[in-house]
Amino acid sequence: MTFKMFSVSVKISFLFPAAITLLTVTSMKEAALISVVSAFFHELGHLAAIKKSGGKIKNIDFGAFGGRITLEGESGLSLKGEAFAAFGGPAVNFILALIMAGLLSFTKSEIFMLPLAVNLGMGFFNILPVSTLDGGRILSALLHMRMCDKSCRIISSAVSAIFLLIILFFGFLIIMREGGNFSLLVTCAYLVIFGFVRAAD
Repeated sequence: MTFKMFSVSVKISFLFPAAITLLTVTSMKEAALISVVSAFFHELGHLAAIKKSGGKIKNIDFGAFGGRITLEGESGLSLKGEAFAAFGGPAVNFILALIMAGLLSFTKSEIFMLPLAVNLGMGFFNILPVSTLDGGRILSALLHMRMCDKSCRIISSAVSAIFLLIILFFGFLIIMREGGNFSLLVTCAYLVIFGFVRAAD
């Protein structure tokens, strides 16, 4: 399905709702719904940061591996602009988490606990320095400011591998303690596959 939103072409692959459905049946339905809404605002954060950095958005594609933004022109953003745009998504999650924390403190209602946890988790997870995450893009942009492309790729790959191993370790730890909770292992596999998909593009 393809449509226009604010003169930007938006394409939604049939794999995108399939991925959401998979998330819904493998997680708490409330958490899955909040995650989808939070992810939407996360992408809006990226869009706002790209606009602020002077980038022009050509199209947005939603597939099995989330959203992908394509910019107009060959130059794209500067390295500082790239780092700023990458941080825009997690920044929105942190702001939403802060709002939820304020509402929780003011109303004492537990209804805000789950949105607070989801946005806080989404924000911190996305700034991990893994190449397929926003944190990896930030790390890559910062490294490219100081060294050659080859050195940046080596360091980025090494840091990504270390953090993926950490995620894998905690995934096995959760399975041993809780039994049957494969969420972190599935996440780790998702990131690895997504990395191969991006590398192939």
